[in-house]
Amino acid sequence: MADLWRGIGVAWAAALATLTVAGLAGQGGRLRALMTWVGAQLDWPLLIGRAALVFAEGVLPLIPLLAAGLVYGRARRDGNLVILAGTGHRPLQLWAPAVLLGLLSTGLTWAVAHGPVPRATAALGRQLDGAIADTLAQPGQATALPGGQGVLAHDSHGWWAAWGRPSAPWVLRAAEAAATPGALGAPWRISLGDAWLWGPAVRIRARRIELTGAPVAVSRRLAQFGPPNATPTAQLPRDRPHPVFVRHRRWAMGASGLAWALLGAGLGAGLAAGWALPVGAAAVALAYWVLRVGELAARAGFGSAAFAAWAPVLLLSLGAWLWLPRAQRRLGGG
Repeated sequence: MADLWRGIGVAWAAALATLTVAGLAGQGGRLRALMTWVGAQLDWPLLIGRAALVFAEGVLPLIPLLAAGLVYGRARRDGNLVILAGTGHRPLQLWAPAVLLGLLSTGLTWAVAHGPVPRATAALGRQLDGAIADTLAQPGQATALPGGQGVLAHDSHGWWAAWGRPSAPWVLRAAEAAATPGALGAPWRISLGDAWLWGPAVRIRARRIELTGAPVAVSRRLAQFGPPNATPTAQLPRDRPHPVFVRHRRWAMGASGLAWALLGAGLGAGLAAGWALPVGAAAVALAYWVLRVGELAARAGFGSAAFAAWAPVLLLSLGAWLWLPRAQRRLGGG
C-alpha cells in the first residue's frame, strides 16, 4: 500500500504539469489568430500565467484520471495489486489512494473555479483587448472592417477606409479616429472625426462618422474571456440559462474529480495498459461532448441548464460504480 500512496503523489505532480502544458497547447489555436495583430504588444509571460490559471478549472479534475490510471496500471503490471487483493485487503482500502486523490482534486478545483479563475479570465480578456486596441492605432496597420467587406488603415495623413464592390467603391478619409475592437464579443465601433466620404457620384464631408458592426472572427474567438466566464460565481445572474449553466458547471467540474479518480483506478487495475489509455481518452471525449451538447441545448431553451452541467458527472459516476467491482473481481481472480 505504501507504494500506491507514494506513486499517487508523484503521478499527481506529473499529471498536473502534463495536462497544463497540453491545455495551453490545445488552446494555442485560439490565440494564434491574434499573433499577426498583437504579437508585439503582448506581455507573453503574464498571458501564459493567466491562461494556465484559466485552464485549471478543466485541468484539475482530469489529473486523477491520468495519475490513478498510471499508478494502478503499474501496480497491476508488477503484481502488487493482485497480492493486495489476495491478502484480504477490502475494496475501501484498495481504492483509498484514488479516493483521496479525487477529493484533493475536487477541493482544489472548487478553490480556484469560483473566484481566481473568473478574475484571471477577465484580466486575460482585458490584456488581449488592450493589445488589439493599441495595434489598431499603429501607423501603417490595416484592419478588416466588420463583415470583411472593407479595410481601415492609418498613416501619417490620417485614417482611411474603403469598402464596397470594385465597380462602385466607397472611400473615406478622416483626420482622427477612435476604435473599439469588441474583443470580448461586443460589436465593433469606429468613430471617425473631420471625415470626407467619396462614393459613386457622392462627396460628403462630416464632422463625425460612426461605423459599427457585428463581432468579427477575432472577437468571436475572444468571447470566452468575457461574461459569464469572467464573472465570479457569487455575481452570476440566476435568471438566464448561460450564467446558470456556468455556475453549476464550476461545481460539477470539481465534483467530477472523485469520479475521474475512481474510473482511472478501475481502468488501470482492470485493463491492460494498451486498453486503459484509449478507454480513458474516450471517456474524456464523451464527457466533453455531453457537456457541450447540454450547454448548447440549455442556452437555446431546451432542457435544464443545471442538469446539462451535472450530466457528465452523473454519467462518470455511473461508469465508475459499474466498473470498479468488475476490476476488483479481475484482481481477485489473479
